[in-house]
Amino acid sequence: MTASVAYDPKRLTGYRLEELAAAFDRVRDARDWKAPIQAVIPAQERPLVEKAVLWFTDTVPEFLAHPEASDRLVVRAPGYRLGGAETRNGHLRGPADQADAGGRHAAGTGVESAPTSAARHLSLR
Repeated sequence: MTASVAYDPKRLTGYRLEELAAAFDRVRDARDWKAPIQAVIPAQERPLVEKAVLWFTDTVPEFLAHPEASDRLVVRAPGYRLGGAETRNGHLRGPADQADAGGRHAAGTGVESAPTSAARHLSLR
């Protein structure tokens, strides 16, 4: 079975799944991938890390200037477990799902967690 094109990471983020996974592995908690994220990254990795955190946790990361190194950023995000439906962006929702919700991405609009949404997209094939 092939995955739906609606779930294609390259199409949705501009990065291959392997690239997203490697970037996420660099910032996630090594013992608990669902835990809050706080890490220091090279500034040039921001676009990839931003997409990786969004892809795996469905939450938007915050980037702050590192106090001691101008070429580094501190990245923070609530993580998958603490994200909750009210902070999820619904990045895996396809155009039909967005139309059903009136294009809104907020609590109570049918936004699903990443695993649920992915499974739903696969079941539509």
